[in-house]
Amino acid sequence: MTWSAALRAAPLRQPDQQSCGAAVAVAAAALHRDGVPPRAGRAFDAEVLRTHRLLTATRDVRGAAQLPWPAALGTPRGRWRATSPQ
Repeated sequence: MTWSAALRAAPLRQPDQQSCGAAVAVAAAALHRDGVPPRAGRAFDAEVLRTHRLLTATRDVRGAAQLPWPAALGTPRGRWRATSPQ
């Protein structure tokens, strides 16, 4: 199934008002990983919220320091590398 067909059938939506960047990061990671779109629903929402916590934390997934960011302000620009341990 193509991404456009999958997303027409079950559109991906950010689970809250602050996680738009994290939702994009999760979808982009799926595209990069295996090309299969993530499925909308609880698992996608949980992954988006987990990613948002990573993107706003004081450490990225590799343990490198990053400036803390208030989660209420959304996803900080330029932290996409925080979602990949490589």
